[in-house]
Amino acid sequence: MAKAKEKRERRGTIWSNLRWIHPERTGYGTGVQSLKEKLRYFTYRDDRDVKAPAGGRRWVDHGLGATHREILASCQALTSDDRLAWSVMLSPKPRLMALIEQEPERREFLQNLTEAVVEQWFEARGYVDPAYSYVTHDRSTSEEGLQQLHTHIILPGTVETSAGRERFDNRPTDLREFNELVEDLFELHMDRQLGKEWRTQWAAIQREEALKKYFQEMQVADEVLPTNLPELAEQLHHQGFSVENIPTHITTTDAFHAWLTSLDHDKDDLDMWFGRRGR
Repeated sequence: MAKAKEKRERRGTIWSNLRWIHPERTGYGTGVQSLKEKLRYFTYRDDRDVKAPAGGRRWVDHGLGATHREILASCQALTSDDRLAWSVMLSPKPRLMALIEQEPERREFLQNLTEAVVEQWFEARGYVDPAYSYVTHDRSTSEEGLQQLHTHIILPGTVETSAGRERFDNRPTDLREFNELVEDLFELHMDRQLGKEWRTQWAAIQREEALKKYFQEMQVADEVLPTNLPELAEQLHHQGFSVENIPTHITTTDAFHAWLTSLDHDKDDLDMWFGRRGR
């Protein structure tokens, strides 16, 4: 019996999902009317509070349609018994996208990534010439005010095969492999765009965010996050520690600073002791 593939933890560089829409109204988010509303939303808004630029938003058409009306009509024509369409979202981590300094380059990067994801996903599944359309959304995150570029992709409920059009389905293992493919392609495209130096910056970001989460989970009233979180995270890292190594009795930022200072002091004492021994 073949060994089951181990589930890989998502690395957090990019968020993705893949969801299907039933042609009949079977619940929230299903039915033709739901797809119609979703397509209009994607066309005219960045999120529920921000409208798209005047004149609507231009879809990138790869055979499914260039307007929300064309895309809806195509999905209805290409539906299966219980799959009207598939909706996909790709949203890279804003702090990583910010490493690409120029906004036009960020947009081009995301468009190239989106197309590579769809085409390589279909190739991996043994399908050819995917019909799809996608739109890029631009919104600000609630934290740090960073730009959160992301794409919404619409796929029909059937796919072209050598035997004709067939129902396009995705099992849980397919969905997991899709998310893994998205992460792998995102990181490959980042390597091409920035060189592998971005991976060092990503590791520093992860250490900072882990420390931030640690402080946020402290059960202490009125605690304020340190303003120098990046420096503290790197100091902890250079001492050979991670958030998991912080003693459980440390429950305030003052206690954390005192403990971190003690690590420096202990290291200085050892250096002096070994220095004397080496004479």
